[in-house]
Amino acid sequence: MKKSDEQGVALIMVLIIMFIFIIFSTSLLARWSYDANRAKIEGKLLQAFYIARSGADALGTYIETNPDKTRVDALVTDGTSGHTSSSVSLGNGSYNGSYTLQVTRPTDNPSLIKIISSSTVDNFHQSVTLVLQETTTPTLNGDGTITYTYSWSFKRWEFKSLTP
Repeated sequence: MKKSDEQGVALIMVLIIMFIFIIFSTSLLARWSYDANRAKIEGKLLQAFYIARSGADALGTYIETNPDKTRVDALVTDGTSGHTSSSVSLGNGSYNGSYTLQVTRPTDNPSLIKIISSSTVDNFHQSVTLVLQETTTPTLNGDGTITYTYSWSFKRWEFKSLTP
């Protein structure tokens, strides 16, 4: 074999190795980009979830510690309206979004109320529902009259993801 023939084979081998290296590098770069994007999305979903849960928890705690039937009845809506916030400041700045709180009473069980809290962070949505149980406890007084104590207690959480 001549030396000039061997030089052509070496060039072809170098080109094949470079092609394989480029394909491998491109696939690694695509994977890293996908993982970084997915982590960003999951972070936004987690922020939206915790904002929604915090809103429902705060209102639920308020209702449990202030069990005024008139105030609770004033909070109850038909499910089509509620309180919507503007942007909320977080520890690391603010986010582009809002949260909505609604309080509804199921028609099939009027001793329950549902606090529906939805949050949006950069077009990623999460919704949670806190269900509270109404309790009325009668107490017999010494003079023969009955006093009713009105209270609310935690029943359950319901979670629903509303991702785009």
